[in-house]
Amino acid sequence: MMYIPKYFKIQEVVSPYVYNTVTNKDQLWWLFDDRLLKTADMLRDKYGPIIINNWAQGLKYSGFREESSTIGAKMSQHKHGRAFDLHPTKVTAEKMREDLLADPWAEEFQYITCIEINVSWFHMDVRNW
Repeated sequence: MMYIPKYFKIQEVVSPYVYNTVTNKDQLWWLFDDRLLKTADMLRDKYGPIIINNWAQGLKYSGFREESSTIGAKMSQHKHGRAFDLHPTKVTAEKMREDLLADPWAEEFQYITCIEINVSWFHMDVRNW
């Protein structure tokens, strides 16, 4: 069964272009790895409000990126539905990275296989190893 997050709407995890490609917006959840969506919810539970995309603020590509997107790497995990760039509002991204590195086996971090460092957001992905 497909996992649908309790804290995030589909507009918050896809670009406007992707959002407008289908009539049935619920179909867009099929683009995502369930591990990514579950992790986003668990991190929201732990850290409070988190922004992924906010089109009005210019954040359009922190979630799923269509294949033709020139944002990020050609084979970005974002293009496979396995990565988010999280923008927490109550803590810093650095605090989230520190917590993960201190306890990588904590439930909320269990599916994360890659992060970025030295960026102002918390990039996480659940790429297959």
